[in-house]
Amino acid sequence: MIGGSMAGLLAARALAGTYEEVLIVDRDVLPSGPVHRAGVPQSRHAHWLLAGGLEALESFFPGISGELVAEGATSLDPQQDCAWFFDGHPVERAPSDMTCLMMSRTLLESRVRARTEGLPGVRTLPRHEVTGLLATTGGGRIDGVRAVRRGRPGPVLELRADLVVDASGRASRTPLWLRELGYRPPREDRVRVGVTYVTRRYRRASHHLPGILAIGRHVTPDRRRGAALYPSEDGCWMVTLAGVLDQEPPLDTDAFTAYGCSLGDPGLRQILGEAEPLDVPVRARFPEAFRRRYERLRRPPEGLVVIGDAMCATNPTLAHGMSVAALQAQALRDCLRTGTAGLARRYHRRAARVLTVPWTATRTSDVGPYASGRRRSAFLWAADLARTALCAAMERDAAVTRACLRLAHLTRGRRVLFSPRVLAGVVSALARLALPSVPSGQGGGPPSGRPPQPRRTPDRDHEIETRLPLP
Repeated sequence: MIGGSMAGLLAARALAGTYEEVLIVDRDVLPSGPVHRAGVPQSRHAHWLLAGGLEALESFFPGISGELVAEGATSLDPQQDCAWFFDGHPVERAPSDMTCLMMSRTLLESRVRARTEGLPGVRTLPRHEVTGLLATTGGGRIDGVRAVRRGRPGPVLELRADLVVDASGRASRTPLWLRELGYRPPREDRVRVGVTYVTRRYRRASHHLPGILAIGRHVTPDRRRGAALYPSEDGCWMVTLAGVLDQEPPLDTDAFTAYGCSLGDPGLRQILGEAEPLDVPVRARFPEAFRRRYERLRRPPEGLVVIGDAMCATNPTLAHGMSVAALQAQALRDCLRTGTAGLARRYHRRAARVLTVPWTATRTSDVGPYASGRRRSAFLWAADLARTALCAAMERDAAVTRACLRLAHLTRGRRVLFSPRVLAGVVSALARLALPSVPSGQGGGPPSGRPPQPRRTPDRDHEIETRLPLP
């Protein structure tokens, strides 16, 4: 196992039911408790486990949700307990059939690590860096890795294995190593994201946000500032401000507060203005998302599979990363149950299906063409139109909101949006929008123009303020 973060730990759990020994090789010393480490720089920012990811996690570790809640995680209904704001619309709040968890990344990872390392046959090799793949004579199969100890000279270790799993994250070097062995590396698809996010923690008080456990204002091409406010353990709020391209959130504390208040959300203004700050703002940048198409390799080497961000790094503001890793680990476990013959091809195809919704969401969140004045594709134009209609419907229709959240939380596929009930809600919303005429473009399509936009009142934020509960 290359890498011991969430994807690596979950993959190790998937392997433990098939292999007698699972070795996790990581560059860091893996901590026993919920502390930050250099190998996970994004751990200081807001994270949450989506409903689909939580279901997968429970399938590996029954009862882990209760353990996390006992240690301070917050269990909530993502529709009833959260104030979401999509594309200029506050969504309709109502009970749903979904449950998710909000907590720090460090708490979740420490609990998953403790459960994984407690399994028979699972052990770790810290402070070692994998430098290449080993192959059988003729290169027909990957049968191990080369590794060296970090920080001190020493011999190169050759670690032989029946299966190598790359869970090393965005910095994965597997494509390079495959080329060195004579394999064609996977094709890479890339999407400019240009997201910068800055996070600060605040002390939580009982009078804060009555009836609301989280706030989310999503970035769109027309609104390149967003925010997430999540509860975290130790009695605090975690506020993450996100901006795209030139709308980068500042690190200065006063400017951070002003940036957050500029979004016009009364709950966010309350926390930024009243709550006690617990630290200084910290920043992370995510310039580009990518997807490596291992499922399309004509000659994938046996003995090697890739999981998590090493396969696909999506837009972090969509919060898919940890849940995708859990669902891909579940796919790996299911593939192993039917044997190891043809595992690489079978697994990568199933892992690719897990990415259908997250990668589509990342592609449609691309704002680069809008910012640069370049013409958008027909796909992105249609996606913008669909988002406009769905978000308008979500403002008044709890059934449409529930369907969209099921899709976003990876518990349902795209077909959930095509039920008669959802389509009726969207048609009703379209009738309210007073859409302008469809712009023309080459080939009779609309890609040269902007998608229709809803007619909004000038004082939209004042209207929103009256819809959210205030102290």
